[in-house]
Amino acid sequence: MFLRSIKRFVAVVFISVCALFVKAQQVHFIYLQKEGGQPFYVKLNNKVMSSSQMGYLILPKLTDGDYNLKIGFPKNEFPEENFQISTDKKNQGFLLKNFGGKGWGLFNMES
Repeated sequence: MFLRSIKRFVAVVFISVCALFVKAQQVHFIYLQKEGGQPFYVKLNNKVMSSSQMGYLILPKLTDGDYNLKIGFPKNEFPEENFQISTDKKNQGFLLKNFGGKGWGLFNMES
């Protein structure tokens, strides 16, 4: 009887710890949209991902943290730009906009 109670207690503690770990490792995404709807690409962790022809891209399965994105354009139309984005407990959405001689910028779609 005592052994059975200990086993239940250990099982409940184990499940609780696992649930906390899973909650702490929530996955997020970053949504990028280029103004004007032209294609672009993103380099993230030595992987290149291309947007749709209409200029949309979702970077999926990201955990909480900071990400360094290198954004470039077909045929080297513009130089690559570096951006740092944080997925601190939420998904992110950005509009990629050209400021002419000042380069490219990301506008947060929520703020």
